[in-house]
Amino acid sequence: MGYAISEIGADHLVLANPEGIPFKNARPLEITEAQPVSSLNEEKMRQFYVLEKV
Repeated sequence: MGYAISEIGADHLVLANPEGIPFKNARPLEITEAQPVSSLNEEKMRQFYVLEKV
């Protein structure tokens, strides 16, 4: 979870910029909106789980 709440995260998993290529590539995984950096909300946990399965 350290990367999930880090301000920069893992540099290859940063999805904070909705216009960035990594974020656009995550859309087919139903990741459609960026989550607050230090949040641990339910949607961020779902996104984390989805990305761990890939």
